[in-house]
Amino acid sequence: MLRFIHAADFHLDSTFAALTPRQAAARRRESRELPVRLANYVNQNNIDLVLLAGDLFDSAASYRDTAEELSAALGQMEAQVYIAPGNHDWYGPSSPYLTVKWPENVHIFTQPRLETMEWPEKNLVLHGAAFTHGEQADGFLTGFTAPADGKLHIGLLHGEIDPSEARYDPIRKEEIAASGLAYLALGHIHKRAEPLTFGGTVCAWPGCPEGRGFDELGEKGFYSGTIDDSGKVSLTFVPFARRRYEILTVGKAMLLALSMRKFCESCSLLVPPVNSTHREL
Repeated sequence: MLRFIHAADFHLDSTFAALTPRQAAARRRESRELPVRLANYVNQNNIDLVLLAGDLFDSAASYRDTAEELSAALGQMEAQVYIAPGNHDWYGPSSPYLTVKWPENVHIFTQPRLETMEWPEKNLVLHGAAFTHGEQADGFLTGFTAPADGKLHIGLLHGEIDPSEARYDPIRKEEIAASGLAYLALGHIHKRAEPLTFGGTVCAWPGCPEGRGFDELGEKGFYSGTIDDSGKVSLTFVPFARRRYEILTVGKAMLLALSMRKFCESCSLLVPPVNSTHREL
């Protein structure tokens, strides 16, 4: 039984432009703590495999110290880590995936086509690819079928299923069904999707682990899962965000109560407190 987690779209060093500079700086600090928290989860839960499906950085030229902190956190994981760079953190000359030293347990896909990495001790084969530009019009999975060799085959890609425009690794449902993969770990979509099955392949987007604005609502986290020797996949969503964005609808009574509270708070700022030693004249 192989235990794994599947996460994506950290977007480290996001600008948080809707916040004040002070608030944005605080959120960026919090986001840099995410990999350390994730490493603690991995080690405490005996995870064997970590699948990171791209856009770990918000740009292909992130701050070096952020990349070094991510590298150190992944190196703390008592697991093998695989990364497929996405459209934001695409693999190129100035990419932190190339300019920063990564631990031996971290494996990064670097080619704009499917590559194969084997883990013989687990009878496991991983297939992944990297964005090498901000867009990828050709689907990485096109024409691929894993060999029927008795090994577990997992795919790791940043992309979309049947999109209206072919810009970010378009993947067709029939390609997934014909892939022969036990599991296809996807990134790019920030809203978590329930696991889908095409043919004998289970696939899913975990969404982003932290919401960054009101376009990323609700509970955020990652998938934790198992794969048995027959290729059967089981997934559980793990809420992991420290903060969440929600849009709430309130009635007139609630609005009035909030307005009165705000008015009273304003009054308390204007009226000085009574001194306990004050004497009446």
